[in-house]
Amino acid sequence: TLLTLAALQEQFYGANGMYTNNVTVLGMAANPGTTPKEYYQIAAVVDVNRQTFTLTATRQGVQTGDTVCGDLTLTHTGVKSAVKNTETNPARNCW
Repeated sequence: TLLTLAALQEQFYGANGMYTNNVTVLGMAANPGTTPKEYYQIAAVVDVNRQTFTLTATRQGVQTGDTVCGDLTLTHTGVKSAVKNTETNPARNCW
């Protein structure tokens, strides 16, 4: 979902010259939105000039028990991150 929204952010930027913090503009039913099985709540944070964004997937429901990867983020530059609790499970294992 984050990768899809990042691509849609780029399309929005191409058409409007800025990113949006409203994920409904990108096709989600609500702002913040949720993933199809409602494991994550999805939100976009855009800088004051609307030139950068960070998308965040925050655990909810049964997914709150995931203490290995935790919440996920994706930035406008493609940087992926995840909360992780050991060096043996780097963020790349959560994506």
